[in-house]
Amino acid sequence: MKKLLCILLLVMPSLLYSQQCNFHNKKPILELGFGGSIFDINTYASSNIAIHGTVVLQQFYINIGSNLAATYGGEETDENRPAYDPHRIRLYSVNTGYLFKINESIQIGPAIGLTIGKEIYISERNTFDSKAYYFGNIQKYYNFGVIGIIPLCDWARFYLGLGTSERIKVGLAYSIISN
Repeated sequence: MKKLLCILLLVMPSLLYSQQCNFHNKKPILELGFGGSIFDINTYASSNIAIHGTVVLQQFYINIGSNLAATYGGEETDENRPAYDPHRIRLYSVNTGYLFKINESIQIGPAIGLTIGKEIYISERNTFDSKAYYFGNIQKYYNFGVIGIIPLCDWARFYLGLGTSERIKVGLAYSIISN
């Protein structure tokens, strides 16, 4: 799934740009987008690649994502669990920012965000040889970066971001309301 998303994000901008896109300098008011990002956080056996959704309301930008690290079996509630190293880390991230116009079409701006990492421990249960998991400590990572948006046509724009904990972010935003 994540490989397919990465391929789509690399191929879609060129496909959109090669189509008969109109450039009437419409100004998007509300945009919805999707994309992927790579975290600079040790996630153990889980992936550091995340998927995210984006909302752009004129110059305000918000982005929410996760690496969707999987768990196995049922959640264990026993408080007397043995201490192991975490097996995986599930990441949730929220970033926000304000976009400044560089010219009529390109926007760039600072982004600030928070990433929460939840440790996932896998434990062996002796009953029916099934596995269980439990969540461990919560870790906080702050993200400071920059986001840039470039139009592909009136209804689609490409965005690219760089940051401290979320190293690189790419995606497509589609105009829902424009004037």
